[in-house]
Amino acid sequence: MLDLLNETFEPTGVGSLFFLLLPLLICCLASTFLRGGSASQAQATTALEVDSWFTPKNINDAFNEVCKEVDRWREQSTASTSDKKVVGRFRVLQSIPPRLHSVFDEREGEITFELTKVEGGGTSVRVKYSPTARQRIYAFRAQSDVKVPSALTLSCPSCGRSVLKDYEACPYCGSKLK
Repeated sequence: MLDLLNETFEPTGVGSLFFLLLPLLICCLASTFLRGGSASQAQATTALEVDSWFTPKNINDAFNEVCKEVDRWREQSTASTSDKKVVGRFRVLQSIPPRLHSVFDEREGEITFELTKVEGGGTSVRVKYSPTARQRIYAFRAQSDVKVPSALTLSCPSCGRSVLKDYEACPYCGSKLK
């Protein structure tokens, strides 16, 4: 009896290895299951990019411009696809005129526009988006009336670019401004 207690267990076959790794496999599967484990959640954890700009338009006109652009994206995606499975691209998640407009697309993820009225006139537009929507956001910004009034700006001490005075961090390099 004493000899049985002193003996060590040494796995010798594939079956023994399976039983040793089984608890690890169960833990991994359980954690994936508890988190949901879906592809859409994996996309939601992707780091979002942020872009911001100033337009001389009042906040209502800027908000309407954002809504029209999203409608144009929706129409283009519907017209350019023959895939019947893709329905409801650029679905509105939340809209609080004239401050917030958030949409979701199965391919490009969530895109959120936040608009802020700037004292002295104009609107600051801040957009959060997944990297897959980058080209779409850049194209929209390029066609927008973008201005940076000198009275409302200062130079970033790190990168030298003009930024609005009310920003706490540079939108270009991320350096702290205040």
